[in-house]
Amino acid sequence: MKHVAAAIYLSFGMLFLFLQGFEGFIGPENMNFIIFLFLMTGALYLYREIRVHFRKK
Repeated sequence: MKHVAAAIYLSFGMLFLFLQGFEGFIGPENMNFIIFLFLMTGALYLYREIRVHFRKK
């Protein structure tokens, strides 16, 4: 189930990243930190799920 959470976190991180490219978008001051947290959380969940998957084999 962590792979679903990883996909959601990565999707939101990419969405926030792409939103910064729009001309009228005004995000908070710490938007880069928020994007970093979403992407790192998604990568961590994905890494942990892959590690568990290969340990079962």
